[in-house]
Amino acid sequence: YWDLEAKKCITTIHIPLGSSINSMALSPDERSLLTGHHNKMMVFWDIARGQPVWQITAHDQIINCVAISPDGRLGLSGSVDQRVKLWNLATGECLTVFSGHQNGIDSVRFTPDSRFALSCSRDHTIKVWELNSGQCVFTLLGHANPVSAIDLSADGRYLFSAGWGGELKLWELDWELEENEPADWDAGAAPLLDHFLRLHTPYNKLAPSPSANPPLVA
Repeated sequence: YWDLEAKKCITTIHIPLGSSINSMALSPDERSLLTGHHNKMMVFWDIARGQPVWQITAHDQIINCVAISPDGRLGLSGSVDQRVKLWNLATGECLTVFSGHQNGIDSVRFTPDSRFALSCSRDHTIKVWELNSGQCVFTLLGHANPVSAIDLSADGRYLFSAGWGGELKLWELDWELEENEPADWDAGAAPLLDHFLRLHTPYNKLAPSPSANPPLVA
């Protein structure tokens, strides 16, 4: 743990031999640290004491990524075992297991309101999970290669994703997930619809066909 202004190491946490750290996340109050390990362990640390609050075998395979919610109460972990897990950081209890990816998970994130979790995978997809229901609410497709990293804007509206193929994508997220009833037709929209259709209709389909209106012969 470093004081960047003083360029000084304040605390060194010693981990068990052979359990290299693959990912870590700092709590919002900067008092705790969550680490995910190569040996499937996840550890929640008290930074001031340099000691674990709890440590558990969290997954069946290597843990690639962890995250802490903006309110500091929840943790996420993603693993080579293709699962994302939601944790109560106060107790170390697993609250939900999110299943659906077809390959290892490389990055996880919470939305700013702590209602949803996002995960990206080597299966080329990004999934959005609702924490209360444990369900995948939508899947983002578009990467031609494994997706290795994701991050959200502060307001949760935009998502950045990076892939093995050198692609960096920017997504605009639509959080209005409820099904809305069809709206009544507004006649005032007719000119706008006509303009839109003309812009998106090939020119040769707009032009009258010579055979359709043959010239009049006297």
